[in-house]
Amino acid sequence: PPNRQLRALEIKLTVVPDTTTCDMDESAWAPELVIRPITSAYATLGIWDRLISEGMGDSVRHIVEPVASKVQSWDNRAEISGTIDELTRVLDHVVHQCRQIQQPFLVQPIWKTEGQSPQLAAQCFDVFVWSDLALWKLFVDGSSRSASDRLTRVQRECVRTVRSLYDLSTRNRVSYEEVYRGIALGNQTDKACSFSGKVAHTYMQHPRLTEPAVPRSALSSIILGGGEAKLSPERRFDASVYFAWRAGLVAEGGM
Repeated sequence: PPNRQLRALEIKLTVVPDTTTCDMDESAWAPELVIRPITSAYATLGIWDRLISEGMGDSVRHIVEPVASKVQSWDNRAEISGTIDELTRVLDHVVHQCRQIQQPFLVQPIWKTEGQSPQLAAQCFDVFVWSDLALWKLFVDGSSRSASDRLTRVQRECVRTVRSLYDLSTRNRVSYEEVYRGIALGNQTDKACSFSGKVAHTYMQHPRLTEPAVPRSALSSIILGGGEAKLSPERRFDASVYFAWRAGLVAEGGM
């Protein structure tokens, strides 16, 4: 209908298996999932918008404020290191409070190959969908698993999310630059965090991850009008080396 808001969905195309699962049993194969800072920010803003619509803003503020208000410097690694367990528990609490308002957020089409070769498997295409709250759950679980003395990227995402909720619930606004560029905690800011296939499999395990629903023969129905002839794949050095080896142009053991 006119004037109806449409939901924005991020599309993230990934390959099965990734490098961490390719040597495992096929039933354990899964893709890597890489999350960018803007994805994390959009998930938070979408959830907050629904929290306000459902009249749940104050209840989330009561969860977040007692811990977040004690943080003096959000980019101080020493201070955040001493608070990260509390911040993770805060976000976990909010996740449980928000279960009924989660919505589809990230569409993850997969293509499956024969191991790490570029050859498509007989059954190779399918789609998985993540909710915005599932993204937060990934952050919480990943932060809880982190045992390094150095703050990890996924722990940083917990920090950023709690900081965003704190600002939204107390000031009704949040600065993307201040939160997602300003809170680095010793990590580069181009990538929020990533989850290997070993981690992703825990959340994605399903018969259709092992045997996707759409066969490779469907390519002729997906790419129409001879469009495959117009493709111009990126000439990556690793791909060139691989195909040279497959063609017997590279001597075993080097030059």
